[in-house]
Amino acid sequence: MLLKDGILVGAVGAYDWNGAVLKETSHGKVIPPKSSYMKEFPEELKNHGAYLGYMVSSVVSAQHGQLYIAGAPRFNHTGKVVIFTLTNSGNLTILYSLYGQQIGSYYGSELAPIDLDGNGLTDLLLVGAPMYFYKGWEKGRVYIYTISLQGSFIPDGTLGPSEKTHDSRFGAAMSTLPDLNGDGFSELVVGAPLEDNHKGAIYLFYGQQNNIQPKYKQRIAAGDISPGLRYFGRSVHGMMDLNGDKLIDLSIGTLGAAVLLWSRSVIRVGISVHFEPSKINVFNKDCNRGGREVSCMLATVCLNVTARTPMTDPKTVGPCASLRYSFGFEENGYFPRAVLDSTEDPQPRDVTLRPDSDYCQKVYFHVHLPFWNGCDNDDQCVPNLVLQSNSDLLDRRQFCGRRERSSWPPCVHQRTRTSGERLVEASRRKVLVEARLENRGENAYGTILHITHSPNLQFSSLVVKGPSDIAIECPNSDDTNLFRTCNVSAPFMRSFAQVYFRLEFEFSRSAFLNYVQITLRVSSEGEEMSPEDNINDIYHNLKYEADILFTRDSSPSRFEIKPELGQSVAVGTGPPFNLSYQIQNLGMFPISELLFSLNVFTVTRNANALLRLSDLHIDQMAGSHCSVPRVITAGSSSQEDLSLNSHVNASTSDTLFAQCRINLLPQGDVSITATGWLNLRTLLSVKFKRLDLVMTAVVELSPSSPMFLHEERPMRHIILEIRKEEDYRIPIWVIVGSTLGGLQLLALLVLALWKLGFFHRQKRKREEQATNEKTAEDR
Repeated sequence: MLLKDGILVGAVGAYDWNGAVLKETSHGKVIPPKSSYMKEFPEELKNHGAYLGYMVSSVVSAQHGQLYIAGAPRFNHTGKVVIFTLTNSGNLTILYSLYGQQIGSYYGSELAPIDLDGNGLTDLLLVGAPMYFYKGWEKGRVYIYTISLQGSFIPDGTLGPSEKTHDSRFGAAMSTLPDLNGDGFSELVVGAPLEDNHKGAIYLFYGQQNNIQPKYKQRIAAGDISPGLRYFGRSVHGMMDLNGDKLIDLSIGTLGAAVLLWSRSVIRVGISVHFEPSKINVFNKDCNRGGREVSCMLATVCLNVTARTPMTDPKTVGPCASLRYSFGFEENGYFPRAVLDSTEDPQPRDVTLRPDSDYCQKVYFHVHLPFWNGCDNDDQCVPNLVLQSNSDLLDRRQFCGRRERSSWPPCVHQRTRTSGERLVEASRRKVLVEARLENRGENAYGTILHITHSPNLQFSSLVVKGPSDIAIECPNSDDTNLFRTCNVSAPFMRSFAQVYFRLEFEFSRSAFLNYVQITLRVSSEGEEMSPEDNINDIYHNLKYEADILFTRDSSPSRFEIKPELGQSVAVGTGPPFNLSYQIQNLGMFPISELLFSLNVFTVTRNANALLRLSDLHIDQMAGSHCSVPRVITAGSSSQEDLSLNSHVNASTSDTLFAQCRINLLPQGDVSITATGWLNLRTLLSVKFKRLDLVMTAVVELSPSSPMFLHEERPMRHIILEIRKEEDYRIPIWVIVGSTLGGLQLLALLVLALWKLGFFHRQKRKREEQATNEKTAEDR
């Protein structure tokens, strides 16, 4: 991979085939240490041989600037891609990781970053998994990731080969191409070298706004070029003009050969037809043809071409396009309504046009229309179109009908509901509108349905319900357009006809609003009887369900305070602790201005600070920030007895207070870490055997927020348990005094026993025993 200041290469055999990357600069090699990879490539998986560096590339992000990318297709058998930064001092930091989904798919063996619009920022990252197994065949797959403005990589679909193919290895080679079709977006070519029994093929995909078109535009098989080619598409490249025609050409690698394909110019052919007169009066015939009164007309047909890409051709003096055209009338009836005046059969004609020039031809014909508009007035119909519609968004009564939602804040406060307000489930992606259109008057010619919606919606589809002879057609238009028109039952909607249809809208990923508006309006060429029935305006204020997962952890959670530690610890320090909180957005909508509050109840009534908060760290996310906790106590400690109340909370102490304001993307998460240390000197000076320090974290939304939580103020507690060992060391003078006192007591005891004759009693027993023995001998 060529860089501005060197070359980035992979070293798949490094570290027992776990792999690595290195950078070659003019000042020498930059080799990151092995420890840089340990977190993402742990030692317990090293025997798998991740092959990190099998493919390397780079992207340019608005948030981080240039980032490097490396594939590890054998990591944990499923493959992995890491996105990292690398300085010339060898400091490698892995920012993101992407993971494969299937064992043996070789995910990450090919990488292709794409700048779609040429603004210098990478819009997409494509990751190849050429051995992806699908429906019993090794078809291959390419994963698409959108790079957001915040620098995150968001999965956004996949690309695949033709459904008719078997083994393909689609994605074994990829290359981005400059704009080929003149629409302003870059293109993509993907190789599939195993298609057609290992002959191979390539696929061309066109770019579009913010993505790649999911359906390939062109498939070029090896058999279309030469029957002897093998593994066509094993490598692809398309960044050079090889024949000097100012068009990018394509180079494809095959077994033992290379194939060069020239690009061709792309033009847009415009056709316009102008009729004279512009309208036909069916009651006033101005010509006679074959003994019949008819209406004579003139059609002026004009052709023009517009160059979408350069049209430089070395063999011609100037750019031009050759067209072949013909004209006629399509008639299914036995008696045609329009007939050319010329009796000769129209033959295809050839014409050569230069860009931005017109070629026009006049065509004379006559029309016979036995016509009646079906209305009382021959010149004007009076329809009465009636439109009715409603959305599937839930009001509070419908939303709270499920038992598990009965305790949620919107359901507890149902009395305060706002008229027209709707509640949106966290998993909802679409809004459905059920509509009914009826014509209660005369025939409605040129009936059109006008659809307008708010920016937080995207039109998805319109489906006519049930068997109906009325068709509603909505021409394709830009998905970002907030207005579109649909033709209803062209050329007219019959009197007393009706149609039921469903509109489907998707919530936009880029626009988030606290309301939704959908306006439906029907119109026709007739004079409407009741225009007020022609418009439906669906407007609702929205409250979105915020489905969050709020968890906490501490390390460590128990401490032993020993008196001897006070001799070796400096003032204001002590054992460290970490409080970790994670907030995950499980829903489909962004959450903004989520307030995280941390209350640490550690300042006693005598103003003894039992611990200190040193830092409050939050993951780097746009718009998220934390305030520095404020300390509300003096630095010195005083004597205090806490043995009677071991639970330190809001009722027994004051608090250290910190806040974070958090913005969460859909399916995003954020981690908050509070670090600090126990104030050892203070803990040694106060009296206690056990203390439970309560840390309370709360998340909440502003009352004006369009979101609501499942709980009013979700609260999580962390308790730090502190035990204190008593000082059992006895002074020497106490030991000496106790010993002397014990000896004196022993002497007094011996003296008392002697006075009582205790020792003489034993002597008398021995004398009596000796006397008895002597008497026995005398006998």
